[in-house]
Order: sequence, then structure tokens, then C-alpha cells
Amino acid sequence: MFAPRPLSRPCRLLTTLALGLALSPAGAPARADIVIDTPRVLAANPLARTAAAYLTLTNTGPGDDRLTDLSSPAAGRVALHESRDAGGGVMTMRPLPDGLALPAGQSRSLAPGGLHIMLSDLRAPLSPGSTLTLTLTFQKAGAVTLTLPVQSRLDRPLGSSGLPPRKTAP
Repeated sequence: MFAPRPLSRPCRLLTTLALGLALSPAGAPARADIVIDTPRVLAANPLARTAAAYLTLTNTGPGDDRLTDLSSPAAGRVALHESRDAGGGVMTMRPLPDGLALPAGQSRSLAPGGLHIMLSDLRAPLSPGSTLTLTLTFQKAGAVTLTLPVQSRLDRPLGSSGLPPRKTAP
């Protein structure tokens, strides 16, 4: 009768990793500690070479994490930016090269007028109703690839920019 030999420690580890990869869906994070809510991109003017993406990140895990990298096949550059009121009706924008800290049990909202994902050097215009692929890489949770809907700037909900949505003529 055949009796399998126990696997050595390195073989057990590799088998466990391979099985975990085989059973997890493609593009799924290593851990499900980051919840991503309401991801969206606002359509830009067809001649614009930039656009902004927004979402809410919630760290449901026991430890802190950090958003460290962003990428999209639709843009030459993707970066995390922060807009601030400089006073006198002037807004300034600066990149956050160190990423975004996500403390355990807390949420961070990326919304117009504040933190946002800046997509530069767009390879094609973004039109309402289309989608954009975006990959977010976290220090601990790993890479997560999303498909974001592209929304019209006219469809923004009240409060998303501090102004009511514009209405079109009947």
C-alpha cells in the first residue's frame, strides 16, 4: 500500500502559497482588509489630457496599511493628489509621493476639493458611460484592480463639489 511522505517545511509553504493563489480570484488582494466604495471618474473635456478619480477606502483590518502606488493603462501618469483652499477663492493642488496612510478601522474619502487620484497624459478621451481600469497597490493588502465608471460632470450629486448639480435646459 502506498503511503505519501510528509512534505518538508519549504515544500509545505510553497504548496500552501500555490493553493492560495489558485483559489483566489485574479486581481484579488492578498487580504480583504481594504474595502473600496463608490469608485468613479469624472469625464473631462474631450480635449483635456487629465481627469480625476474618486472613491472611499476603509481599512477593516487589525493593522494600519498604506496606499503606495496607482496605475492605469488609460493614462501615462497616475498619482495621488491633495487639493487645499489657499484662501481668496484659490485652490492649490500637490502630489502625495508617500502615498496615503490607512489607519486600522478608519475610512479615507477621495472626493472633489480634497484628496483625489489624478490621471495625466490620457491616452484617449474619457466619455460618460465608458469605464476606466485602475490598479491600487497597498503596502500590506497588495494590488487591487478596479473598473471605474466614467460619469458626466453634470451628474455629480449635491455636495460632491459644494455646489448643486448644473441643470440642462428642458
